[in-house]
Amino acid sequence: MSKLESMVKGLLDKAKEDLKASKILYEYDLKAQALNHLEQASEKILKAYFIGYIIDFLVFVYKIAEQAKAYEVYRSIHQLVKQAVRNYSIPKNLGHRFDAFLNKFMPKLYESVCGGEFADYYEYSVKNGLIPYIKKKRKIIIEAFMEEGLTREQSEKLLDIAIEYMMQAPGILRSEKTRSSLCNSDNVKNFGYSLEELRKSKEPCLKAALQFYDFVSKTIKRYFREEMLKNKTMIEDLEKAKRALNQLAEYTEIGLFEKYAKNIDSFLYNIVRGNMLVYMILPLHYCLVKYYEATRYPDKRVSEEILEKEYNEIPNAIKTLEEVHDIVKKLVFS
Repeated sequence: MSKLESMVKGLLDKAKEDLKASKILYEYDLKAQALNHLEQASEKILKAYFIGYIIDFLVFVYKIAEQAKAYEVYRSIHQLVKQAVRNYSIPKNLGHRFDAFLNKFMPKLYESVCGGEFADYYEYSVKNGLIPYIKKKRKIIIEAFMEEGLTREQSEKLLDIAIEYMMQAPGILRSEKTRSSLCNSDNVKNFGYSLEELRKSKEPCLKAALQFYDFVSKTIKRYFREEMLKNKTMIEDLEKAKRALNQLAEYTEIGLFEKYAKNIDSFLYNIVRGNMLVYMILPLHYCLVKYYEATRYPDKRVSEEILEKEYNEIPNAIKTLEEVHDIVKKLVFS
């Protein structure tokens, strides 16, 4: 387990403890304290996701970009990735409300992905950094596969397929369908603005945040089943992926690949749904941040009327965060 993976596991374990504490405090009618532990749980779950799913990938990209000297060609995007790796691989640097990460880093990364620069940077790094390294170490990698019980032919084919699919990622990022569905900058700006307004609001917000999460969850399910799986391009891509996984199963005699091939639409749905739902607890987190200071400072008290309304929603909030906790765990470690 890498250092970042160990950190993510620790964050998720601590989040589980916070959820347990919130349950106990709820049962003892300690409203503000129960909300405070919910906020702590949501913060740790989000940090675990950002570090384990986004920053960990950028660490990989940064390493191969350094080998490829991509900074000589793609200076601005390399600097952005470098800053993310150095700053945001440390939980406390993400901040309590994730302000810098969400308001500065993510929009810039989003812009570079949607503008095509990140795809060019990644492709350059793979071609000039990763693939030459793999070719140089090919013999060692093949021997490592063989030590795991694969034949030489299986090991060589597995490595060739892995390289082929590494090179396909930039094409996915450049796809017009990907960019048209994801790259609406107004959505990002409006979402960030709404989060900040939610934090400032004096009104109860748990019920609305939970309803929002539930609505998005159901909408993703309906959209994926009714629209995405009718998309001709997506069906063709899924078939290609199935063939590749079946190839891997055939060449390596590893049943796991065959299992993924049979259930690839469900597997893809869980990845798409999982990644979106993690972001959909941001409104819940920003709602809970409002009550963070109420348990720490005497002059930051919250009215009993508001607490009473929020109190009734705590069981649903715990259930939602438990679900997202398990989603993050699967996304990072599966």
